[in-house]
Amino acid sequence: MKKKVVILGAGYGGIFAAAHLCKENKHFSVSLIDKNPYLQLLQQIPYIISGSKRQEDITVGIHELFANEMQTGYLEFVQAVVESIDLDNKTVRTSNSQNKHEIKEHEYDYLVISLGSETQYFNIAGAKENSLPFRSVQDALEIQERISSLPKNSVIIIGGGGPTGVSLAAALSDSHPVGSKKIHIKIMESSNNLLTGWDPRLANTSRKVLSSKGVEILTGRTISRMTARSVITDSDEEIASDCTIWTAGAKGHSIKISPKIGKTRSDTIPVDNYFRISGFQSAYAIGDICEFQPDKGNDGDNDKNSDSSGAEPLPKLAQLAVRQARFVAENIIRKEKGLDLKDKFDYYQRGHTISLGNKSLAVLSGLLVTGDMCNYTEDTIVDNFVIEIKNREKGMSAKALAATKDTETVDYPAAFDFVTYAASDAFSDLVR
Repeated sequence: MKKKVVILGAGYGGIFAAAHLCKENKHFSVSLIDKNPYLQLLQQIPYIISGSKRQEDITVGIHELFANEMQTGYLEFVQAVVESIDLDNKTVRTSNSQNKHEIKEHEYDYLVISLGSETQYFNIAGAKENSLPFRSVQDALEIQERISSLPKNSVIIIGGGGPTGVSLAAALSDSHPVGSKKIHIKIMESSNNLLTGWDPRLANTSRKVLSSKGVEILTGRTISRMTARSVITDSDEEIASDCTIWTAGAKGHSIKISPKIGKTRSDTIPVDNYFRISGFQSAYAIGDICEFQPDKGNDGDNDKNSDSSGAEPLPKLAQLAVRQARFVAENIIRKEKGLDLKDKFDYYQRGHTISLGNKSLAVLSGLLVTGDMCNYTEDTIVDNFVIEIKNREKGMSAKALAATKDTETVDYPAAFDFVTYAASDAFSDLVR
């Protein structure tokens, strides 16, 4: 009898876990649950703000990604809101997206929690009430609508100088409404530098790009409270704002879990070296909602509300989530086949890319890439990412392969051959 795998969340991790498990359709039936009927390519949502892409350009329908699996019954997609998880009884309760009173219960043999993250306000007074979040396609559309209603010479403050805030600031500066209304953009960061923890070359170049676009960069400012018309720092400096957008914090997606499990201060779920929730051999957490620290041993025990274990958590990026998904899926498959589990999760950071309005920056294999080459690289990574999901057993996309051999057949400059191949090859191993 097939084992039932329930995957919560159709983000990068959930999608890849489902893709791997569906290949073993003799052993498993898979249920993928998400409130949205599409995968959001979250690293591209700034392009909605800049006006260079539309919602349909950066979302991919679940039915499109898994058309064959859904038709043959290997995968069931449930569009619903996850309400609670009962780890003892191996059940998940969901409600209808349109009707909260319509409750369903889903049983599982294996559970993969990949619900991602949500905005963290750090108990800053007035932050939630007086700022807009920027974590989804819907958030981007709401920001776009808000900007269209602002008067000329307004001020937009972005709270947070991490990758999300930096990308948003650049995208805003490139948008037509901001330019035509002469709206002033300010980005505020509590540390002394933008992109803390990133390659200094990316941080310094990003600062120069933002400055050239007219963005005012205010580092060393910690926001202590917000009002409808201003933000106030911990030194009581008050800065006027007609629209404040909060990008400075994230925490694990809030979900009711019984029995109660220990979580970190950022509401993420500590997991062991197999990404299992402590005490539950068939329940896994991956992606932004999990807290994985490679050197803490295999028992997964963590004191509640503790983030310390001797090593920094791995960065919460899409490329980490998909590798976690593959690792977990392979171990679930191995367990059902009676094979030894893989007990070592290896993660290598292939590089960073960041969009800056209609341009991009990247560090790939230690090489700083800018200009048109970088723009093509990011587009190819995303393009190949989606194609790899759809054509799981066919390796790299035909478009990427062609670009490495014959530049006359594709619209890439010859100098892009190597980067195209490198970027494509980086993703081809994710779903082999």
